[in-house]
Amino acid sequence: MNLTHQIKSERVPPHLIKYMGSKSNIIEFILNNIHKVNKDKNSKVYDLFSGTCIVAAYLNQHYDVVINDIQEYSSYLGKSYLNKINIDDVDLDGFLNEVISYKEYFERKYELNYCYQYNIQLEDYLLVEEKEKNLISFNFDSQDHHLFVKNYSGTYWSFKQCLEIDAIYRVAQKYRNKNIYEAIIGALMFAMSYCSQSTGHFAQYRDVKDEKNFQDIMLYRIKSIKDLFVSKLNLLLHYDRSLNHKFESYSMSFDELLEKADPESVVYADPPYANVHYSRFYHVLETLVKYDYPEVKFKGRYRQDRHQSPFSKKRQANQAFEKMFTLIKEKNSRMVLSYSDGGVIDLETLLKLAEKTFGDSYKLTIETMEYLHSRLGRTGGKNIDVNEILIIADKV
Repeated sequence: MNLTHQIKSERVPPHLIKYMGSKSNIIEFILNNIHKVNKDKNSKVYDLFSGTCIVAAYLNQHYDVVINDIQEYSSYLGKSYLNKINIDDVDLDGFLNEVISYKEYFERKYELNYCYQYNIQLEDYLLVEEKEKNLISFNFDSQDHHLFVKNYSGTYWSFKQCLEIDAIYRVAQKYRNKNIYEAIIGALMFAMSYCSQSTGHFAQYRDVKDEKNFQDIMLYRIKSIKDLFVSKLNLLLHYDRSLNHKFESYSMSFDELLEKADPESVVYADPPYANVHYSRFYHVLETLVKYDYPEVKFKGRYRQDRHQSPFSKKRQANQAFEKMFTLIKEKNSRMVLSYSDGGVIDLETLLKLAEKTFGDSYKLTIETMEYLHSRLGRTGGKNIDVNEILIIADKV
């Protein structure tokens, strides 16, 4: 069977993961202001805190771009969009057959086959979940890919979903030296994001509290990682990359990248706004791309080397912004900074700091746009009204 037909080629980058503060809804607002700053259209654009890389994917249709994020998973999302790939780079039917074969081998070898019977009752569900969670103490052979089965069964995903994650990752390693590899991992991240029974991120999984809550969780438990993976990989394979320019990809701190950046560039900066750390919300994606069997702790099963951004710490944010502004000025570059009126630093303080640091050789302007900001949670509503603020520093 051919799984890659009947897909129309699109220039709109396929959505990949649920993300706090995603810029998908305000892309035109951001692009238009970067276009104004990049007057000669020849300057390289640095996306300093790339996140999902959705902004970089659009920018790359106009400019050479540099994507960067301290979180390694971001580079995989970026390369899912930016790498030149060929639809024939992967035999999808053969890929899926290998995934199914590994799942069957794994279940047979370890005699594990947890499942949720049709119309399972809450009490029986809880028994299955407890058995799955106990797999964190199970001894698996090191040659078998089992990271998600061991660490996350019965939490964000079911045992069967975790086995599909491990199986897809295992088969993907055959493509590691090809441009298609990151698209495969990007499609897997999509499937993980939309099968997870958490509230859109991975800070914690939900506990069953009542019958209604149980039925909602079951909607996610019965989803197929494999099916969602295939649908998204097909979209990535048919994503029109003909307009893409050159790109570079890094996983550095913001200051490390700015120190090595080309002079007279354009820097788009979208640092964290809130006092929560993205590494807590997306730790499993970092674990997926590293696949390093980390020690995990606490209810959220967090890896213990999570990055904490100075931009999310009230006592460090001013210094971090001042350092960023200084490095951009030293490179004689221009800046478009995304921020929010609900950020760690209030707008007035941030503007004064920018004016002081950039000085008279730069012209500072502000553009604002009201939109719904995704909270990716249930408490207090999923979205809140915020003003997206662009602070623009252009050479006089």
